Amino acid sequence: MNKERRTFDEEFKKMAVELHMSGKTSTVVGEELGISPDLVRRWT
Repeated sequence: MNKERRTFDEEFKKMAVELHMSGKTSTVVGEELGISPDLVRRWT
């Protein structure tokens, strides 16, 4: 059972990082954007 891997463009990643750097936790950012908090932490 393979999940299809999603790809995110640089603009989306920058937006997620900016949200995280503005004081939101990676969990909150992940929930708002529908992605894993681990991705947010990895991109910072």
